[in-house]
Amino acid sequence: MAAAKYFAWGAGVVRRHRILSISCAALVGLLVAVLLFVWLALPYILRSQAEAYVKSHGDRLTIGRIAILPLFEPHLRIENLRLTQADGSLLLGFKQLSIRLSLSSIYHRALVIDEIALDGPQAAIAMLPKGQSNWDPLLASPPAKPESAPPAPSAPPRLLIRKFALADGQIDLSDRRTAATQAVQIKPLAITLTQLSTLPADKQGDYALTAKSSLGAEINWSGTVSLTPLSIAGKFSLDALSLSKLAALLPLPPKLAPPQGTAKLATRYEAGMIGGQFDFKLADLAIAVDGLRLSGKQSPDAALTLGHVGLDGGSFDWRARRIDIPTITLTGGGITGRRLASGAIDLLDLLPAAAPQPAPGKPVSPKPAPVNPAPKLPQATATPAPAPDAAWHYRVGRFALTGFAAEFRDQTVAPAADVALQDITVEIKNLSENLAAPLPLHVALRSRDGGTVTADGTILATAPAADLRIRVDGLALAPIQPYLGTATVLRLVGGTVSADGQAVYKDGGGRYAGALSVDDLRIMQGEGRRPFLAWKSLATTSLTASPTAIDIRELTLDGLDTALAVAKDRTVNVTAILRPPKPGKVAPPPPPPPTTTRAPAAAAPVIEIGKLRIQHSQLDYADLSLALPFATHVHDLEGTISDISTRPDAGPARVKLAGRVDEYGSASASGRFDLLKPAELLDIDTNFDNIEMTRLTPYLATFAGRRIDSGKLTLHLQYKIDHGKLAGDNRIILDRLTLGG
Repeated sequence: MAAAKYFAWGAGVVRRHRILSISCAALVGLLVAVLLFVWLALPYILRSQAEAYVKSHGDRLTIGRIAILPLFEPHLRIENLRLTQADGSLLLGFKQLSIRLSLSSIYHRALVIDEIALDGPQAAIAMLPKGQSNWDPLLASPPAKPESAPPAPSAPPRLLIRKFALADGQIDLSDRRTAATQAVQIKPLAITLTQLSTLPADKQGDYALTAKSSLGAEINWSGTVSLTPLSIAGKFSLDALSLSKLAALLPLPPKLAPPQGTAKLATRYEAGMIGGQFDFKLADLAIAVDGLRLSGKQSPDAALTLGHVGLDGGSFDWRARRIDIPTITLTGGGITGRRLASGAIDLLDLLPAAAPQPAPGKPVSPKPAPVNPAPKLPQATATPAPAPDAAWHYRVGRFALTGFAAEFRDQTVAPAADVALQDITVEIKNLSENLAAPLPLHVALRSRDGGTVTADGTILATAPAADLRIRVDGLALAPIQPYLGTATVLRLVGGTVSADGQAVYKDGGGRYAGALSVDDLRIMQGEGRRPFLAWKSLATTSLTASPTAIDIRELTLDGLDTALAVAKDRTVNVTAILRPPKPGKVAPPPPPPPTTTRAPAAAAPVIEIGKLRIQHSQLDYADLSLALPFATHVHDLEGTISDISTRPDAGPARVKLAGRVDEYGSASASGRFDLLKPAELLDIDTNFDNIEMTRLTPYLATFAGRRIDSGKLTLHLQYKIDHGKLAGDNRIILDRLTLGG
């Protein structure tokens, strides 16, 4: 009996062993079948399905090889993939994509990828007309089915990527929206990401990107990323960006040549969801542009150059809506321009063309509103960002332009007039969104011909308005010579202007109050050696000037040296300084009247001078219209001219002058004249007393054909014009005249 039980138990064990063996064999067979399927069949299925999907969208996909290694270290490798459009143009491709899965996925209950390696990727992105791109056909999705409510947000899949490495990448960007295709290439592109995870225990991963582009730029991007919640932080830098290559991708004014120079940028950044709101911050922002040059295509001489443009220490805060920039500096460079003989200014080639204005009487119709309403978007779960109309705050602590130069040539006169300014400095502080706050301003410059100008004070952007202390020290007048020489035969060979006062601009008008002087003026007439007009100083400390009025309480003329001569026909030498019109040159006809009404031209300012004081001066005087022609030299000339005014209702100016002739003679003049209409009112009495005749000019020192040995001369001359009629009462007295042989 016991033996029967034993044999029965043994038979059961054998049966269970056979069943287990059969089960194990079946499981192994199934596993082998699955592995064979994964190894042999799945690559074919993946290839065929991918190629069919792409083909259904009109594109073409080719894959050199797909390999799946399911054992020990699960591994997927795809080689020589090329995604092209129907015409053969490349959309996407790579040499090899390798994905190594980790068996620790079972432990983490997540998809764990040890490494994703992408070698030689290449992508092409083209912007097409009508806002389309070359990727639109492939990315087009079927119409979405109507839903009663947007799907509830779900947690991100559990994922851990220990390393992602992209090497030898290339991105080709092109803009085909116009006839001339613009293109840029970014290569070689390299990206490294580490510990990219959605697992609670691994919240942050490191990433790094380095790339070079056909724009010459070098890109370095590194930092950390978190997916739960989504946030990134790190550093970004762009170096050696070619502005000329970048300009090929941008719309430029039609007459502007591609800009020259290089740019670079560096910053630290943070971005992500904080408290349900998106936030984005930049810190230590630095931007630099070196060797900037802007010039016109047809006028390369017109140019703006800047040696260095720098922005340092900037910050940006999206949630706070704030931008802070400690300093913006522009160093070196200059601007060069010309006014052509036609009157055109070549610097205007650097500016964008003005927008066309509608024809008179044809109002522009507003653009009709779209007929179809905008589609409703799914409701976001996060708190919305600040409203677009929320106030932004910005501040620029200091803007400084230093070492700048400006040169301008005016070819409407011959020879051309040149103005050259050097060492230009402009500094503005505390720029902000508060446009009502006064801004401290400092300006300084030096003229190449001599002299300096400085201005210190405040400006106001909203008005606009300015309150500045102006100082001009010895600014040379030489640049105005071409304008003087065009209309007269005079030559400006010396002279400077200086000023020290307060300039105020507000309510659309300006005003200057302070001192002004013109020093060491020297103007020659033709090739003569003696000056036509010269003085040591013409100065005032009581000038008030505006666009409508110039008022001077007292003006002092020191060291005047000039000449006044009346010819036989009673013309004055002053009239001989004007250049006659060139023979044969006919003035062009006036332009046709404009179709629109123009604002009337601004009236000339009214000039008021209370008193012009003359001292330490000299005058060469001659009147060849007299019966006895007379000429002499007056020295120690002093006196005043009072009540000078250009007001239409002003009275005549009054003259009172006195000087010496030789050692014992004297000269004086007194009277009045109308400054605006001297041909209507001139009443001047001139007296020369006790003049030694032997010391008169040689061609007058004879009488009746005989030499004058001795004698005294007294002249009482009256120059009088009353309503256009010349009248005079001249008296000549000869005393103790002795004639020689």
